[in-house]
Amino acid sequence: MRSRHIQIAVGLCVLLATVHALYYWPEVIDDAYIIFRYARNWVAGYGISFNAGGPPVEGASSLTWFWMSVAGLRMGVHDLLTWVKITGLLLHAATTFGVWCVAARATDSRASAIVAAFLYAINPFAAYHAVAGLETPLATALIVAAAIAVLDLESHGRSSVLWLALLLPLLVATRPESFGYVTGLLVAGWIVHRDHPAARRRILVAAVFAGGALALLTSWRWMTFGSFFPNTATAKVGIWPKGAHLSDEFQYPARYFSALRLPTDTLLYLACALLLLRRPSRRTLVSAAMVACAVVFATAVRGDWMHSFRFMVPATPFFCVLVACGMATAFEIRGWPTAALGSLRAAMVVLLAVTALQLVMIDQVVALPGHFGRWWKPLAWPLQVRARMVRGYDARLPNVTRWLIEHASSRKSVATGDIGFPGWTGDQKIIDLVGLTDRDLARIVPISDLAAFSSYINRANPDIVVMRTSAGRPIGGYDQLVAGSGLLARYAKVDSVGSYEKHSLAVMYLRSGTTLDTEPDSVLARYDRALQWNPRVTEMRAWRDEYSRGLTSR
Repeated sequence: MRSRHIQIAVGLCVLLATVHALYYWPEVIDDAYIIFRYARNWVAGYGISFNAGGPPVEGASSLTWFWMSVAGLRMGVHDLLTWVKITGLLLHAATTFGVWCVAARATDSRASAIVAAFLYAINPFAAYHAVAGLETPLATALIVAAAIAVLDLESHGRSSVLWLALLLPLLVATRPESFGYVTGLLVAGWIVHRDHPAARRRILVAAVFAGGALALLTSWRWMTFGSFFPNTATAKVGIWPKGAHLSDEFQYPARYFSALRLPTDTLLYLACALLLLRRPSRRTLVSAAMVACAVVFATAVRGDWMHSFRFMVPATPFFCVLVACGMATAFEIRGWPTAALGSLRAAMVVLLAVTALQLVMIDQVVALPGHFGRWWKPLAWPLQVRARMVRGYDARLPNVTRWLIEHASSRKSVATGDIGFPGWTGDQKIIDLVGLTDRDLARIVPISDLAAFSSYINRANPDIVVMRTSAGRPIGGYDQLVAGSGLLARYAKVDSVGSYEKHSLAVMYLRSGTTLDTEPDSVLARYDRALQWNPRVTEMRAWRDEYSRGLTSR
């Protein structure tokens, strides 16, 4: 292909990636609002604390995303969700171009590298998380940019090491597991450049910057929070459940490699792996190392509840690169019988085409209890992008959020495991039953220590407890702890509202001796305040209007 044609093809891939991500524009991951509340409290002078005036707890997994949210607020941005969505979209578009750059270096073919950029552009998992509100697109972009710099240490040594000195410290502060990706990049680069002493010296320089940044960050965490890791890591990892086996933990990344209804993805990946093993290239080690890092991390932490393989998204660009390398290898093989070569190449093209068709049609993939759930886009999904963009954002946990706004004043404390959107829109003190924003509960909940849980919640003495149920039974681990701890003996059920699924409810319990003391005017003021932060959440405007009409008719 001519250089101009390659540029046009790469540009089209970037455009496709952007349009694909815009299809997911209304989607939001509830945990994004946790970072937003932290940022708002910081700007208000309360430090890194989820509750105003509470102790400092690092309950958000990304310092860079937190500081970016703080920067938005400092500049007068109230609609933080749109702010981070635009940022994520730009990062996603840049990453698509970066994927082509990595593949061009790995395959030594700018034309073959288009396959990688195209696969990344149509990947639904990367597109979804690009605009879902969390730091995933930033982490992915930083890893891809660092990989380009590592591969360029021989050809552009001075500029590459300067880029690594900037990118690696940022990466370390973006995700808790980033030290693994940094280590994988540097080790793979050391092997790739084994015949180039100058490049190896540059890797050592980059390692010093990365290690120094990690040491500074770890020291700051210890002095500020009394912990070497974010509190989210403690709450997430905990202790493996009794009877857990490695095969159980590996289900999450294994499903990522076989996400399609027709398993053409699995066959394509296996075929590419065999071809790359037959004709190994040191430059593919960088991509292979990033995939391995993601698999190890996702397995170690038992996957993730969020839609569409969030913990595997940082590996997705490099998996696309490896597929492009495998496809290029299939067309570079010489010495085979003509029929055999023709059959191999035809099979690879068919596998790639069917896999691409399925990928571009997937909406979301979710690991549901007992089975693997897939949702599919409508055939004409590109025509729906504009309508989806202008419709606004859905409220997360709408029934719980609305109930707390209308019934729980700022003087109340609420114990709940759903702290994102309810915490962002409300002004109550939140006791996080999952433990993300609470150091003590982060150690108690993963090991299901009923006595310790009961003792802690009794000391916290929340006014309201929210427990999720399905068919009358507690749903999650922390809901089961609430039910089994005896805590509710001091509480009375006052209401229940719909929760996540059709037959699930969030049950509200009020502590004996307390009352729901909201005043009508304060509710309207709370709605107005919440609407300032969420002008594109159309449901909230409807709730406010409905509540106001109810006051007028009294």
